[in-house]
Amino acid sequence: MAPLAERTLVVAVGSNQTPQTIARKYRRSSRDIPLTTPFVRCTVHDLAVGHVAHVAAPGYVPAAPYRAVGERMELVATWFDQEQLAVVDETEPNYDRVRLSTDDFPLTLATGERPVQFDVYASRWGVISQEQQPIPLRHRQQELFDELVGLTDSPLTRGGTPPRCATSSPPPLRRCTS
Repeated sequence: MAPLAERTLVVAVGSNQTPQTIARKYRRSSRDIPLTTPFVRCTVHDLAVGHVAHVAAPGYVPAAPYRAVGERMELVATWFDQEQLAVVDETEPNYDRVRLSTDDFPLTLATGERPVQFDVYASRWGVISQEQQPIPLRHRQQELFDELVGLTDSPLTRGGTPPRCATSSPPPLRRCTS
């Protein structure tokens, strides 16, 4: 196993927070990837999680991070070696992996460590918002669909059909300059 210093720290906001999801991605890659991947809880400030303004192929609306000054989130951080990171990157075609500075997004690991930077997968589509205010992540997809029906009264958001996503999104996350 590669030492942590040789790995990339990635903070997950959706299904990538679970070892099962990551192991499944490794297995599906048809590569001989070591399953061992360190996971640890973390707290990040000025970041929140919303719903991507795009429907995934299976019909659900995935999660994505967005800048939210004053927010505090409990998430999961993972360390990927180069091969593992390449596999995860390939499984995220609608996201860009961006590096964030902890000067802008303070991060504390459950171990007490405070790294200087970390990566997140930011949606290329932005997040669903109402009047430039992102709609925070709902734990059940139906909660999101119900909320969108109330906001839009669109027939596209009724029943089990995927929602019509808002076109206005907050500014995307920016890469750190260091």
